[in-house]
Amino acid sequence: MHIRIDTQKAYFNSDTVGNISEENIRIIFGLKVKELRSEKKLSLTELSNKSGLSVSYLNEIEKGKKYPKSGKIVAISEALSVGYDELVSLKLENKLAPIGKLLQSGFFEEFPLDLFGIELSKLIEIVSKAPAKVSAFISTLTELSRNFKVSTEHFYKTALRSYQELHGNYFEEIELAAESFIKEFGLPDNAIISSNLLADILQNKFGYIIDYVSLADYPDLENFRYILTGSDLKTIRINPDFDDSQRAFILARQLGFCFMKLKDITLNSPLTHIDSFEQVLSNFYASYFAGAV
Repeated sequence: MHIRIDTQKAYFNSDTVGNISEENIRIIFGLKVKELRSEKKLSLTELSNKSGLSVSYLNEIEKGKKYPKSGKIVAISEALSVGYDELVSLKLENKLAPIGKLLQSGFFEEFPLDLFGIELSKLIEIVSKAPAKVSAFISTLTELSRNFKVSTEHFYKTALRSYQELHGNYFEEIELAAESFIKEFGLPDNAIISSNLLADILQNKFGYIIDYVSLADYPDLENFRYILTGSDLKTIRINPDFDDSQRAFILARQLGFCFMKLKDITLNSPLTHIDSFEQVLSNFYASYFAGAV
């Protein structure tokens, strides 16, 4: 068995340019239009008169909600006295440069702002109203990440704690899922559920193989609680030193992944590699489900 362990990397890297989404392309274009309009001291109405485009349409562009066709980009570039290529370039200059680099880093693709009730368009609107202050803040985060080697793993775990606090660490949808699971499989309510009962469900309903022995054959893995192996990742090898309650929690956790159809199933515990915030979130949901059961 091979366990992948990657070197931790600083998350906020101002030199990183990843695959940028269409949404972020719209946002960068809108920021550039707004910045150039402000530099030339033009109101939206004045830019509308010069370009022949409506005020509402230009407003949608500046908010990152619309990306105009080439003919309209030509009209905007001529109205702002800037070259077409410069306007459509993804590069942001001066005070907006840190924001552009953050957008290009892929941060907003990996981190689900909606979980915190944040709309990206609203966030960009705030940025556009106070770009200098926001850019300074982003530059500070970037510098801190370099100096203190803030890892993606640390960042995601910190975000998870904030998410838990936001909900008072109570998630009704998972509580209801646990109740539904107990009812569906006829498990005892308000009583200790043995690992044998959970093992039967995991094996018979979801096709898992449960191994309580073989991890002892790998001294380097003695600190792992469990590891998923096999071509279909449906052999769960559990630490042989664990008692029934510890086994029950691990099995209930795996059932949480299956019953709630969570993506990014954790292959081992403790985690040795984190790829995304969704992975951290799914891992938490499964553990919460196990506790609720």
